[in-house]
Amino acid sequence: MTEAAKKLNRSGGSHSGKLRVPYSLMRQTVERDGKERKLSGAQLITAAAIFSFTKRDEETNEIIRSADFELSEFSARYAISISAAYRGVKVSLDSGLAKRNDKIYKYDFEGEVGEDGFLIVEEWLYHAQFQFEIDKDYLTRTEVLVLSYLISQSKNRKGGIWKASDRHIARRLSLSPTTVGKSLERLKCGELIYITGRATNKYTKKTFSVNFEALERAKAEVVNRSKGEKESVREANARADREAYYAHLQAAEEARAERMNARARADDEYLLAEREYKRLDFEIAKAEVYHLPTLADLQRKQREAGERRAKRLEALNLSELDLLPKRRCQKCNDTGFLLNGKACDCYPERGRR
Repeated sequence: MTEAAKKLNRSGGSHSGKLRVPYSLMRQTVERDGKERKLSGAQLITAAAIFSFTKRDEETNEIIRSADFELSEFSARYAISISAAYRGVKVSLDSGLAKRNDKIYKYDFEGEVGEDGFLIVEEWLYHAQFQFEIDKDYLTRTEVLVLSYLISQSKNRKGGIWKASDRHIARRLSLSPTTVGKSLERLKCGELIYITGRATNKYTKKTFSVNFEALERAKAEVVNRSKGEKESVREANARADREAYYAHLQAAEEARAERMNARARADDEYLLAEREYKRLDFEIAKAEVYHLPTLADLQRKQREAGERRAKRLEALNLSELDLLPKRRCQKCNDTGFLLNGKACDCYPERGRR
């Protein structure tokens, strides 16, 4: 795998990333609200992510690679809010499960991991929508854990059939049997799993199998949606770059024109002629509206003021055009877009920018 592919996989951009959730972390308790409690769903995810991407040397146990996650990356990859990611990281640091490395967004996992291994959770499950009766909806974090556990067990069984009780699953995932029962019913409702055999109590074994075809379809939808979103982002970024380029052109030209105007207005004779010319604009407009007999005289005076103004500009080595913003492209007037909404071809290629 190339470094670019590794980075894409690590950031969740490829939707093929996997999260290793130690079973010991599911049993881990920390102080929350003044009491010893288990990690919340978001806290479990952030701690598991730090564990998954902290790499240690098998012989020396020294850190080879730290988990480098910004809060926005936790949020995007595991579908949790940034505030929840912040609290999850803080709990991991405060409880000694993790410590910061040389940078504020780099973490090393420091917690004890039991010998009972870890559960593999595919990252795309946090982004997939499934059909539940009338509406489509996402899985809860608990449902993702339960489904991932069923997937791991079914893959290792002949014919994908596995028998277990709700209580066994609850004990393995450190959840209550009631919570597991509700998750199983919803996964069954979404036709993600099949359950045969009727349990009379939480100890009775049921027969489980996973609908891998439905999962593959859901994964494909997530990947396609992600590609579409990335394309939309690229298009939006390209348009923003174009608009910023032309905005810069216009701003630079307007600033140049303003400098030329300031240079002209620094000449007293030009300034007097300019003010006289603009004052007469108002007088002429009023005379035209009210049909005043002074109109011809006002127009004559304005022509004279304009001539004095033009002479002073010539003496200053300036022209009327120098005082106005210039436009490089006459087709789009330096906006980047034609009147029909299409992009103008005057936009330079990236290499020439």
